[in-house]
Amino acid sequence: MESNQIGASEPSFEVGLEAHGLSVGNSVTIAGCLPAGYNGRFTVTSVQDSNRFRVTISPTPALMT
Repeated sequence: MESNQIGASEPSFEVGLEAHGLSVGNSVTIAGCLPAGYNGRFTVTSVQDSNRFRVTISPTPALMT
C-alpha cells in the first residue's frame, strides 16, 4: 500500500487513501515517502473516514538525521 497524502508534525500522521477499508489495529505498509522515515510497517491507530486513517511513528521523521 502506498500513501498518497501525508501530513505530520507529531508522532502520528494521517494517511489519505481512497476507500482504504482499514480498521484500528490493522497493519499497513507505507512506501515512497520523503523523508524515508515515513516508510515502513505501521499499525492503524484511528480511522477518520473511508479515505483517511492515522498511524503512529517514533521518532518523528522530521527529527531523524
